Amino acid sequence: MRPSSRPRLPRCTTLATSSALLLASLASLAPANVVIADYNAYDDFSYHIQYMPDLDQRRNGIPGNGSAFCVPTSTLNMLSYAAEWGVDTMDPGPGVYNFEIGYNTMTNHLDDLGVLMGTTVTCGGTCLSDWHDGLDVWMSGEPLIAHSEAPSEDHIPQLHDLNLMAAFGGLVSFAYGRYEYNTGPCPFIGDRTGGHAVTMMYAQANGPDDIQLWVRDPADDSNLNSQSAWAYRIYDPLETMMVYVDYDGDGVWVPKPVTAIEFDPSDSLIRFVDYSLVLFPSNGFSFDTVQVANIVLSDMDFTVGPRPTHFDPPSGFFFSDVAMDPAVHSFWAVSQGSPNEPAMVSRINRVNGEREDLLPIWNAQQLAVGRKKDVYVSTGDALVRAQMRDGVLAQTGQRSTGVWIQDIGYDDSTDQVIGLSTWDSSLVVTPRDLGTENNPWFVYPLPSEVPTSAEAMMSIHPRDSRIAVWTPTQPHQVSILSVQNPGSSGQVEAETIASPNTRNTTGVDFDDRGHLLLTKSDGTVLELRESSPGSWRPVRNSMYADVQASGEFRVARSRSSFDPEMHQNLDRFIPMDELPEVGRLEYDETPDRERDEDHMRGVVEDLGDR
Repeated sequence: MRPSSRPRLPRCTTLATSSALLLASLASLAPANVVIADYNAYDDFSYHIQYMPDLDQRRNGIPGNGSAFCVPTSTLNMLSYAAEWGVDTMDPGPGVYNFEIGYNTMTNHLDDLGVLMGTTVTCGGTCLSDWHDGLDVWMSGEPLIAHSEAPSEDHIPQLHDLNLMAAFGGLVSFAYGRYEYNTGPCPFIGDRTGGHAVTMMYAQANGPDDIQLWVRDPADDSNLNSQSAWAYRIYDPLETMMVYVDYDGDGVWVPKPVTAIEFDPSDSLIRFVDYSLVLFPSNGFSFDTVQVANIVLSDMDFTVGPRPTHFDPPSGFFFSDVAMDPAVHSFWAVSQGSPNEPAMVSRINRVNGEREDLLPIWNAQQLAVGRKKDVYVSTGDALVRAQMRDGVLAQTGQRSTGVWIQDIGYDDSTDQVIGLSTWDSSLVVTPRDLGTENNPWFVYPLPSEVPTSAEAMMSIHPRDSRIAVWTPTQPHQVSILSVQNPGSSGQVEAETIASPNTRNTTGVDFDDRGHLLLTKSDGTVLELRESSPGSWRPVRNSMYADVQASGEFRVARSRSSFDPEMHQNLDRFIPMDELPEVGRLEYDETPDRERDEDHMRGVVEDLGDR
């Protein structure tokens, strides 16, 4: 029973223009800007978001005149949209549509975001870890989370993945890499020679051979002193092109499907989607044995149409545990039936409510999902690892623990699997692969302050690996565990929180900020902030104040699959000046995008800052 699993920038001054004609043209625009958001299959989906900004990366006032700023610019498109339609306290604030934010002010925002993301011309742009971490700092304290994904031999993000996240309410930026390419019968992928980041605004698939993608391209204009007319670049992608990759450098080439961008079989280079970053409104879920319920934590709505609110286990089964997929669009669940049949590991689509029953496992009880999409299941005194391979969830590892595991979790900061047994007073810590001779696992005894109990629940702090533990034996207290000197000589220390704030607790969770979330017996959720070491105080005006949970409550977190050893030198995005232009450019000119046209004409000169 585990969850799925920043300093504040100063607000810049903005100046308003006095164009009454322009403001009148904006007044009738409704904030329901997502026209369609459907997902049925990998080759059957639709998405269209209107009024996504189209900021230019090339401009005076930032390093290299913005030549390497495609990542910050495509991200600032999303942040500007979110600030206009829901998070007006976040920079750049509302006003990108009506000139309240002038060209120079937006340049300053772009420069600030580039600093947070470590964007440099000399190193060739931005890497994914800095992309994700810089965004986390920018939106600190706001009701938003982010999911970012890098390519690996386990999974490479594709257009249908991006559409599924968009359909659930995500704002999507992605990068395509330009790779050396062997065009023979086995298309091997060589070195990544660069890449480019864009913002998604339209995707349509009517079968594998009829797919179209529109993006906001931050490098579609070379004028360094004014904002260009808003436009969109149209790609004709190949969604399931098979290539052979060796991202971990072990000499074993693995076939993987990719979304190729404007593929040309005569070209020695291939471009395909390899990195993504998606911005979601904060959300969560609650579950009991008979149902999972979506929980909305903000007033923002970046999708359209009714979405399922409740999800059921397989017929004749009951939920034993539920976790959030790192990409937020799905749940993973363990369901138990009769003693004479195995439990079932399922994946539940939050967009259309479809449930896939993927892997039966005897005695499966609890589960956790790693940031790289590994699924871990406890079966009493053993841990099982499973991974998706070509649409099939396959068991890829198992570890006998010698103790009875009551709950498991995944520590994103260390890439370790944590197993809790208050019954056997033990804490199991294994690496992602569940442990080998060269990558050992450990069992630490728990201190006596942790109550012995037949049931237990835990959550792992997102940054410092501390573990919050609650048991029904002592329902009015929470233990905070930390492993000192990890390894063969390691030991667990415990801090006990017992105060009026912890009374009537029935569940624990941590959110992105490391705030402790206590589910109460009446279904409410109390948010506690650590004001000083060991001192946890209630948060005023908590965004969880209106939550009414049925059973256990879990909040979605920002997560990234970035692997420094694999991606640190791979994923820079070279200046677009050095890339051949692909796709075709169209300018916003249809009636339902009149606002874009007005904006284009208005920012040709810097009206907002003079």
